[in-house]
Amino acid sequence: MNIRVHQNTKQQLQFVLRPTGWIYVIAGLVFIGLGVLAMWFLAHQTSLSVNDETARYEKRFLSAWVIKEFAIPVREIADISLELHEGFSPTYRVTFSTAGEFFYADFPMADGDKKREIVDRCNEAVGQSNGGTYKYTESGLIPGLILGGVCIIGGLYGLLSLQTITVSMDRAKQRMTIDQRRWLLPVGTHREIDLAMIERIATKQVAVRTVKHHVSSYQVFVRCVDDEAVPIAAGPMFTENSAAETKKLLEGWLRNK
Repeated sequence: MNIRVHQNTKQQLQFVLRPTGWIYVIAGLVFIGLGVLAMWFLAHQTSLSVNDETARYEKRFLSAWVIKEFAIPVREIADISLELHEGFSPTYRVTFSTAGEFFYADFPMADGDKKREIVDRCNEAVGQSNGGTYKYTESGLIPGLILGGVCIIGGLYGLLSLQTITVSMDRAKQRMTIDQRRWLLPVGTHREIDLAMIERIATKQVAVRTVKHHVSSYQVFVRCVDDEAVPIAAGPMFTENSAAETKKLLEGWLRNK
């Protein structure tokens, strides 16, 4: 947290706390973007059917909106093969060839072996003189929604945790006020504490375990004589240095009577 002191006299103290830099905004937007991409690439319901007349392919986003489809008369199919597509992420696509066109069927949930099986089964169905049939369906709706939802919720949580905190101390009124305002919400919290009720200023470390290591953040509390702990921020938003600086600032003003 970045600390900006607006007033520091014997009678009054006022300072404002804000997140340091735009890294939290960028991280939140990146997570939301990753969630949207995960849903776009995975949350599909895909079907392919081949019978004696038509090869039909359809891909639906969120099982509702058709985003890709084609239907080819079997008599026009010259070849069905597996083709490597060099795109954002290299992957194999099932390719239907006619005399002058290529039609590509994507199956994001199928691995290479499964796609080869799809090609073989389609060729068998097309090549049978008595009219063979084959049908394949897959759904990435649940994994797409779970992965995308986790990323989007994490990004929104990060953005919604951004806040501006104004702390004011007034000896004449014998009052401490803490105003918390979220950046993305029109509401905030206002808390008043009688100076006579303040026992001490405390900090607490909160460790979050990631895949490789622990990441620590800190919270600063106003500990009251009735054992109530009033947090300065809505959540552990402090670094070790900013927590220590905030504690030192408050303790120094309270001692300077």
